[in-house]
Amino acid sequence: MSPSEELKKGGNGAERSIYQQDPPPTLVSWSIRLTSILLVATLLIYFIWSMLQPVERPSFDFAVQNDQIEQRNGNWVVPVSVTNRGDVSVLNLAIEATLKTSTESRETNIRLLGPGESISVEFTFSEQLSEADLKYEAISYILP
Repeated sequence: MSPSEELKKGGNGAERSIYQQDPPPTLVSWSIRLTSILLVATLLIYFIWSMLQPVERPSFDFAVQNDQIEQRNGNWVVPVSVTNRGDVSVLNLAIEATLKTSTESRETNIRLLGPGESISVEFTFSEQLSEADLKYEAISYILP
């Protein structure tokens, strides 16, 4: 008798299918199977959906708070609001503010800026200036 024939014979010699579970599955085992299938399908759909979503790279808006420009210790302090318009957070954002009328520039770092988040930073210059005198640039950042 071959091994495949032995699998088909029961203990009392009755024929049974190799695809049939003995004893048959209970209601609990069927509910566990269904829950597992739903969980795997939900995760698969979520990962596919996440993969197909467009990611907007970080872009930054700079707004000078003209009403808060003041002189401190002989220098002019310019508060600037920085907003992340992208869909992802940035780490260690380096921003450079440069005077258009001279070569004077200042740099500041922001440790973490989330999507849609705004933060106010200050730049200190030796000359009195207005919003039109400044140029801003995001020099570098790290994506998490």
